Amino acid sequence: MNKLYIKFSLIAMLALFFASCEKEYDAPTGEPNHNMIESSIKNTGNEVQVNGSFYLYDFSRGIESRTWELTADATDLEGKELLSSSDQRIDVIFTEPGEKIVKLYQVFGDTVYSNGGFKDTHLDTTSITITVLDSVRANFEAMRVKDNSVLTNSNGALNEVLAGRPVLYTDLSTGEPTDVKYIFTKEDGLTSEFSAVDGLVNVRLSSLGVYKLSMVSSSNFGRDTLMYTDYIKVLANTEDPILLESITNTVDKRNRIEIEFDSELNDVTTCPIEAFNLDVTNGSSAINVVIQSITQDEVLKNVMYLNLDQDLYSSDVVTVNYDETKGNLESISYTQVKTFSNNVKFIRPNMFIGSDIDYSFETSTNADWRYLWWGGVWGEYSLDLTSDKFLDGAKSMSLNMYAEGGAIFTHEKGGNPATVTMDKGLYELGIWVYIENLGNADTGDNWSPDLRFFPTDGKELGFFFNDSSPIGEWTYMSVEWDFGGGDPQSFNIRGYNASSTVPMEMYIDNMQLIKKEQRP
Repeated sequence: MNKLYIKFSLIAMLALFFASCEKEYDAPTGEPNHNMIESSIKNTGNEVQVNGSFYLYDFSRGIESRTWELTADATDLEGKELLSSSDQRIDVIFTEPGEKIVKLYQVFGDTVYSNGGFKDTHLDTTSITITVLDSVRANFEAMRVKDNSVLTNSNGALNEVLAGRPVLYTDLSTGEPTDVKYIFTKEDGLTSEFSAVDGLVNVRLSSLGVYKLSMVSSSNFGRDTLMYTDYIKVLANTEDPILLESITNTVDKRNRIEIEFDSELNDVTTCPIEAFNLDVTNGSSAINVVIQSITQDEVLKNVMYLNLDQDLYSSDVVTVNYDETKGNLESISYTQVKTFSNNVKFIRPNMFIGSDIDYSFETSTNADWRYLWWGGVWGEYSLDLTSDKFLDGAKSMSLNMYAEGGAIFTHEKGGNPATVTMDKGLYELGIWVYIENLGNADTGDNWSPDLRFFPTDGKELGFFFNDSSPIGEWTYMSVEWDFGGGDPQSFNIRGYNASSTVPMEMYIDNMQLIKKEQRP
């Protein structure tokens, strides 16, 4: 009896199991009705070059009928007019540039799931915007900045440009190129290359002679090169004084100071070393650094070097002094270099590069530099990312603090604070400033205009302006920041002009954050 009971129990359990499975089983429903369309150009943002082919594919389920509707300049791969089609896949060529609307009308067997939800209809209409770019064809306009005179674009034009004077090149290419380069090649093979940003670039050539120009415009869809032979003739600049462009020290040549002028120089090795004097300090200590020789760049004759007996460190403060009464530096047009005293700019990796912070104002928008709504004087300003004036690239920040006004704003990326990641250490925060109009301190409290950066760590990093601040030229300003470590840093930026009876108008470009090397 026990064996029979056990056998019966097993049969009952199996019957119950299959019965329960049968209750949970749902028979398949009818054909699903789902809208899904694929494009071969979806990874390019539905952009295609004129006369380039692409396909649209209707992967929708539950379709009873479909109709594609296209514009009059659409053809199939054989060049036949393609105004409409009922095919599941269509291959398309647009023969004219511009924005095109392709519509797909679909009839489903039941209510359709489309755009994330069910529609109470069997019908669905989809509009697809296709941007058809013109063929890339290189073209530009060049204009001398000093007098706005336009250069002639032709072979043999020999447009005369004075050494060191800027020429603004404006991209006029069709096809929306994403990369535009101007390559100048002199008769002796010297090549200088300049890249446009937002279609603009200032070009200054300092080496005398005749140049050919190659303009290369390219995008993901095409490339075109425009070339003019004997295009530029760079002449000695006898009209302007020789301008000192920069004095720098680089990480790969720390025992050398590089001095760049806007014009080529005659042989600098004949200049007596005693015409130069270096003031070098590190903290409260004076460092005795000796100039061992003066040399000239073998190719760029507007660049000279002071070769030193030891390395410089970016925590040093270095001033180069030149006395024209003891020296004989001159341009190849025999214009004398005047006495100067300028600080060395240390070229070290900029921590802002690769961070969220748009240090050169090339990729952000006005809205990314958000007013912090403090009210009062702090909202009395205007801010604009503009191409009116820039140190390099194609943009800078124009900041106008009104009379008796001020500013408070922060930089965001995608609605979040723009940050930079740093290690613990001593840093230099620097900005390039071009003052159009200098505020004063005439209201009686003696507070001069300033611009202060407040990083997340609570430090206050101030740039201060006074009667001796240069006007009408790009000037580098810097402040030290002893960072104790911590989270990625963002900045609030506060400008003060509340004690001024006139506006403080300036351009800001190329913000830099450099970790300072410590002397061993």
